Amino acid sequence: MNEKYNRILPSLELILDYLDGILDAQASSELEKAIEGSDELKSIIEGISLYYESEGRDRDKLEAYVEQVRINQQLKTHHSSFSQSEAKSKSLLFNFRIAATIAFFLLAGLFAIYFIIPQNNVGDMISAHLKTPYEAPEVFRNSAGSSDVIWSDFIAAYQNKDFEKAIAILEELPDSASSQMNARFYKGLCNLYKRPSNLTKTINHLTVVSASDHRLNEQATWFLALTYYKKREWSKAMEVFEKISRSNLYKKKEAKQIIELLSD
Repeated sequence: MNEKYNRILPSLELILDYLDGILDAQASSELEKAIEGSDELKSIIEGISLYYESEGRDRDKLEAYVEQVRINQQLKTHHSSFSQSEAKSKSLLFNFRIAATIAFFLLAGLFAIYFIIPQNNVGDMISAHLKTPYEAPEVFRNSAGSSDVIWSDFIAAYQNKDFEKAIAILEELPDSASSQMNARFYKGLCNLYKRPSNLTKTINHLTVVSASDHRLNEQATWFLALTYYKKREWSKAMEVFEKISRSNLYKKKEAKQIIELLSD
């Protein structure tokens, strides 16, 4: 694995791992070097530390709060609304400023040091590949077989983007059904497309199909790479993208484009 791909570790997640004391020694050392050379990272470390001191070490709460600020992208509007509410506690305003500071650096792209995704819109590219669901299998018509009927029901739900229902329908397939690998592939996709996604189940299903000789194994490999990326398992994502790019596999060109962007 080329060391330059280590740059794609997620900034906020990595920093929180560091502050929570669960980052390994080598990564901690590298992050500390990056922090030493960056006023932006120092400010973010300080802000998160102050938040932890004020509100406790509730990582989920901090991540949700920062994400809310990021989504709004209107820090001045929020600051005004907080200022107009004198009845609110100073602690709330103080914590907002911390979150706003963190969100500002995230939005401004100032995390482009050693530990972040380069500013190359790879995330947008991944989202574009997932915007339109993969094509449904051919509709079975005039079939008396119970498995074929199940597949027809699945296709209807899948095309209507009712992915929870589609998963439930596939669960009705008998264990001995010859189409079980197809079912695994589409269960993986449904868990990827539904909201909220279940990326762990997606990986479990697609890994089996990818390692098989099934006709959809190349497609499964591609979606497995995308899922690893969405799950922020960056190293695994890059390994699969590299596998695709080195072989004459489905989406080889796209995999090469992603690797090139990440290695810039």
